[in-house]
Amino acid sequence: MEKIIKVGVQGIILDASRRKVLLGKRKNCFGAGSWGLPGGHLEYGESFEEAITREMAEETGLIAKKIKTIGAFNTPVLPDSHHVQIACLIEAYEGVPQIMEPDKCEVLDFYDLDALPEPLFFSSQPILREFRKNRSL
Repeated sequence: MEKIIKVGVQGIILDASRRKVLLGKRKNCFGAGSWGLPGGHLEYGESFEEAITREMAEETGLIAKKIKTIGAFNTPVLPDSHHVQIACLIEAYEGVPQIMEPDKCEVLDFYDLDALPEPLFFSSQPILREFRKNRSL
């Protein structure tokens, strides 16, 4: 069986206080019932910034205005699938978060970085863990 490597992007979107992060509760997809950062897969030819801008708009209705790529994280999924997640800190954005894909997300809200809901989506865990350690990334 062919081994697959995919590249994903995930966005850390903070509220005005910079103490809460936007998370969505996944449904009808891999990781259903878990809480994850907005994001998705990189499309051919996209930059990381273009990908997270597209994914944010598709999922939350927010428009990214300033983005900082802060790291890459290995997140193997299954024995034959491997994802590399690119973490992006959204330093400025416009709009109010709303569920744009109700078939894939049942709740979308800001949660205190020190009291995150559980369970966290497996590929968001290392990104959030690292960001919480060093919030100035």
